Amino acid sequence: MAMTQSGHVLLASALKSALGQPRFHIPIPNDLIADMAVGVLMRNEAENGYERPFRDFFDAHLKPGDVFIDVGAHFGLFALSAATRWPGQVDVLAVEPSPENLDVLAHAIAHNKLQDRIEAVPAALADKPGQAPLVFNTSMGHSLYGIAQDGGLQENPDGVLVSVTTLDLMMALRPKLQNRRLFLKIDVEGFEPQVVAGGAGLLRSGQVAAILWEKGNAYASEPFLGNLRRMMAALTSLGFTHHRFADERLGGPLLPYDIDESECNVLSLSASLSF
Repeated sequence: MAMTQSGHVLLASALKSALGQPRFHIPIPNDLIADMAVGVLMRNEAENGYERPFRDFFDAHLKPGDVFIDVGAHFGLFALSAATRWPGQVDVLAVEPSPENLDVLAHAIAHNKLQDRIEAVPAALADKPGQAPLVFNTSMGHSLYGIAQDGGLQENPDGVLVSVTTLDLMMALRPKLQNRRLFLKIDVEGFEPQVVAGGAGLLRSGQVAAILWEKGNAYASEPFLGNLRRMMAALTSLGFTHHRFADERLGGPLLPYDIDESECNVLSLSASLSF
């Protein structure tokens, strides 16, 4: 990994261009290298690619003219991957509420000269607009209202108020992204059901080809587990089927998914998507 003159470490994308070069680089400030989640991200990306099977899935299915929405974008790994799949032909919204993460994300977008394709949205998504406390954990573990590691709510959460909007409201403000096929990735530490509920109109439109969402440790207990079951039922009623990879690091076949005790990423696929 190279070092920039401004004191950032350049993390090279594991995904390569047709010429065999990294499709993008993420400038990561030196003072964030000690963050546990950043360390995991950097090691995995250097080895074979962080969450590589899922990024390969989007690579295989994204087409010119599509839209990609990265909810809980962190430093923009999925957003940058999508924007560089068909350079200049895929529009991306990178939704991230953390001010620190947004700063890294903005630098990454500028460094890769993708300002015309990736819009960083400084907000959280939920089922209704307003404000909510964002409670800090590792840079990948920030959560609205302070969801603790056991799925409960932290007492006296120490965070900052961030703007909250809904998927439907966000899309309504961006007419150029409407009526286009769309892929959605959601990683929001226990608020995936609220994000989906806030996009009910978009989901009914038939635009959404696939949703990648995280079934993390927040869903170990109620009310989060019940919320997750209702989210899956709502998606099923719209024609989505739910799948997980046989191996999250290596990929393999997509297997039918039903809720169990494991933590994993789930792909909910529309009937229009062949795989």
